[in-house]
Amino acid sequence: MQIGQVLGCTVEEILNPPEDLDRIIAEQNFGHLLPPSQATADSRGKRPSGDAGGEVHRSDPYLVPILDPNTIADATPPEQWSSDELALPWTMLDSLQAQRPAIVKVADDAMSPTLNRGDWILIDRAISQPRRDGVYVLQAPARLMIRRLLLDPRADTVTILADNPNYHLTNQTSITDIHVFGLALWRGHAL
Repeated sequence: MQIGQVLGCTVEEILNPPEDLDRIIAEQNFGHLLPPSQATADSRGKRPSGDAGGEVHRSDPYLVPILDPNTIADATPPEQWSSDELALPWTMLDSLQAQRPAIVKVADDAMSPTLNRGDWILIDRAISQPRRDGVYVLQAPARLMIRRLLLDPRADTVTILADNPNYHLTNQTSITDIHVFGLALWRGHAL
């Protein structure tokens, strides 16, 4: 009974949770994955071709833009950075809690062995400030960089690292001085 009071629910709800409990928790804690019809221009998720509008069918794939850091020009707006898309199931994006998904191709070996040139990472573009330690895509003039960020909340600073020991890159800066393009949630690579 006391557990139910603390959690704000009944004992019956604890013992018999709804089938879509994961979705309910994700919506309460993180918002929700934007359906393609409501996605912003730079998230580029959209209905499969042939669907002229109306209801979003979650059984259809979500078309995620693929961004190539090598083709990004400084003056080009982010919504024009994609020339291709990857169809992913909604269940995958929901499980990763990706609100504005995009795929980024790894263009260099700075994050090797974690990420290698040619790997793809699924990022969440909705995350524009570092929330926790992790691998982030940072926007620098005319390019995207993939780096590990270690946060020091006491000092309001972040350490930027390359996993590849050949890069010897360690840079500590204020959290407000970096531009986060997205948080890496998943990686894929050819075998």
